[in-house]
Amino acid sequence: MIKKVFLDSDIILDVATGRMPFVEHSTSVLASIENGKVLGYISSNSVKDYKK
Repeated sequence: MIKKVFLDSDIILDVATGRMPFVEHSTSVLASIENGKVLGYISSNSVKDYKK
């Protein structure tokens, strides 16, 4: 059975910005999703179109 995880937006930001010391663990979580070991979900509020 594949595990399901709910991702906080900080996980994505950690990887995108290389934020230490969290980037290593966050990359591991995203890699597990990419490899199909885990199903990842995010909140619709995490996906926004920011306009200035």
